[in-house]
Amino acid sequence: MDRRFAVAACLLVLSMLMLNSLALPASASKSRQLLISVQASSPVFAGQTVQISATLQYSNGTAEGNKASFAGSHVYYPNGTAVALSATPTVTAPELVRWGYILPSNAPNGLYSVTIRATLGPNATWGQASFTVNNQIASANGLNAISSQLSSVSSQLGLLSSDMKENFTDTLNAVSSDFASMQGQVGSLSASMAENFTALSGTLATIGGSIGSLATSASVSDLKATVQSDIGGINSMIGSIATSAQVSAISSGVQSLQTQASNISNVENYVLLPAMLAAIVLILIVLIRRR
Repeated sequence: MDRRFAVAACLLVLSMLMLNSLALPASASKSRQLLISVQASSPVFAGQTVQISATLQYSNGTAEGNKASFAGSHVYYPNGTAVALSATPTVTAPELVRWGYILPSNAPNGLYSVTIRATLGPNATWGQASFTVNNQIASANGLNAISSQLSSVSSQLGLLSSDMKENFTDTLNAVSSDFASMQGQVGSLSASMAENFTALSGTLATIGGSIGSLATSASVSDLKATVQSDIGGINSMIGSIATSAQVSAISSGVQSLQTQASNISNVENYVLLPAMLAAIVLILIVLIRRR
């Protein structure tokens, strides 16, 4: 009984030791897991170089890209055609490697896949990426055509700028000349108007002097006396040919004329004298006919 117990105890200890020995490699393997990340430039066009990069390191951060083999890495076309990539890409950092894959000039449009296989000792891993080929939005011929058009536009803009500058200068010169001419004409007009105003002022002064001389002339007094004497004679004639009632009415009118004649003090009132005399003569003729 004791012997069986001892054997069982020994077997249990051995089993535990074996389990521990198996668990240690598994833990170590997990801490040394190989990790990879793959990227590719996109979009691209036929004839362009596709930049493919891969970052390789262990899960504990140890960089191993410069030590791994990348045999078995491929680029897959949209139709499934596989093109192998170099097993020894360019190493740009301990964990970073790069490929430059040149697309053929007749590469079709579509989605391309990249598969990178990395092997380091007993460990291996896979990484994938993709890129798009679109010859309509990006092509060598299209870029050259655009570049040519831009050069043409730039040249035309230069010519247009030169023409606009020249035309603008000519226009400014023409406007400046026109303004100078207008300024001269305005100056001449101003001088002419000043001369005309001076002449008009002199004429008005002369007329004023003449009127003053006429108003103070001795002939005015003589004319006044003559008019009053003539009106008095007319009054006497009316008295001898008309009835007493008619004489009274006409006499009042004549006396009124005498009063107006005696108030004559300037040359303007003489304009009314002929009209007054004509009215008196007309009245006399009417009265004579009635008798």
